[in-house]
Amino acid sequence: MKVKVNKSQLIILMRSRGIKTFKELGKRSGVSYNVLWREMNRTGTLSRENLWLISDYLGCSINDFVYPEWEDEA
Repeated sequence: MKVKVNKSQLIILMRSRGIKTFKELGKRSGVSYNVLWREMNRTGTLSRENLWLISDYLGCSINDFVYPEWEDEA
């Protein structure tokens, strides 16, 4: 199982706190914009540390903007 970022939900949370871009989110939360953008677009995932930094800054639970992706293990 992978934990993927729900971009649309993250954008809703960002907008509710007055953040308009991922660059601004990265700067305010302490997550490198390059890591944030590259990993979310390439794999759809972020490290647990980066998820925690973002959720801490936004004042929400990590579960508010991630979802599980179950891989076929057969």
